[in-house]
Amino acid sequence: MDQPEPAEDWPGRPLSEAEAEDHLGGDVVGVWVMDHDEGVRSVTVPADAPEDAVIDVVLETEDAFEMYSYTGRRWMDYGVQHRDDEEAPSMAGTLASYRLLAGESTLRSLRCLRRPGSPSAPRPFIVIIVSRSGIDHTTTCGRPGKQSQ
Repeated sequence: MDQPEPAEDWPGRPLSEAEAEDHLGGDVVGVWVMDHDEGVRSVTVPADAPEDAVIDVVLETEDAFEMYSYTGRRWMDYGVQHRDDEEAPSMAGTLASYRLLAGESTLRSLRCLRRPGSPSAPRPFIVIIVSRSGIDHTTTCGRPGKQSQ
């Protein structure tokens, strides 16, 4: 992963969810966002930001993941992680703490599934992502107050 650099052509403020969704299209097949707790938001998000302010975005393409974060009153570009980079850590572990805002992810193993006929909020369960080298990541899906993808 590259050292972060200021992102070009990004606004000097957090994005709204609609603005983050606007990145979908062209090469971008999925837009991931992180839902931070109030402690992080109170320090990072300016008072005049949209109520649904987004401060961490991962743009998923067929070949890679592009990572951006709003910090210090500007967007930083954390670089690109290519899917075929076997030396890089798994994006499945990183994206387990993100929410797919728009598009369709090719990381099917991250999706929390609902049982047919179940209410909109699934029962809590754990997803274990297994790679050739063993257990790669675990995450809890269906937590109260969080919408599972």
